[in-house]
Amino acid sequence: MLIKLEYRMELRGSVQTPVGTVPGAAVELLDAKPARRGKRILYGVPVPTPFLVAQQARADAEGRFSFVDLKPGTYRLRVREPGFTDYLSPPFLVPWDGPYPVLLKKGSRLSGTLFGSEGVPEPDIPVVLTRREETATVSWTDAEGRFEFRDLLPARSTESPW
Repeated sequence: MLIKLEYRMELRGSVQTPVGTVPGAAVELLDAKPARRGKRILYGVPVPTPFLVAQQARADAEGRFSFVDLKPGTYRLRVREPGFTDYLSPPFLVPWDGPYPVLLKKGSRLSGTLFGSEGVPEPDIPVVLTRREETATVSWTDAEGRFEFRDLLPARSTESPW
C-alpha cells in the first residue's frame, strides 16, 4: 500500500499601523497563481478578475493572525479595515520564514460629480476605479451624479506637471 503525504505549512503575521496593532482586521490569504487571473468586463471596462480567496481570518486582540494547513505555493495577503487603505501584499512563496508583517496606512478619499454631455448630473452610473493590474472598485453615482471612493491608497505625486 502506498500512502501519499502532503506537506502543509502555517503562515503567521500581525496587522499594525504606525501607532499600534489592529485587532479584528479582516485578513485574506489569496491564491496568486498567475494562471488563475485574467480580465473580465465590468460595466464595459476590462478589469482584472478578483483573486481566489484561499483562507480568511481575523486579527486577534494583539493584531496577530495565522493560516494553517497551507500547501506550498504563491500567495498574497489582503487586509481590509475601515479607515485604512486596503493592503495587498506582493506575491510571496509558502513556506515563508518568520512572521509576515502588515502595515496599514490611513486611507484617502476621491469624490466627484459625473456630468453628461448636456451638462446635467448623471444618476445611477457606475464609476470604475482601477489600480494598476491588481484591483478594481466600483462606486455608483447618486441622484445628483455624485460618487465617492473611500480608504484609497494615497496617490504618488510627480515632480513636474509637464
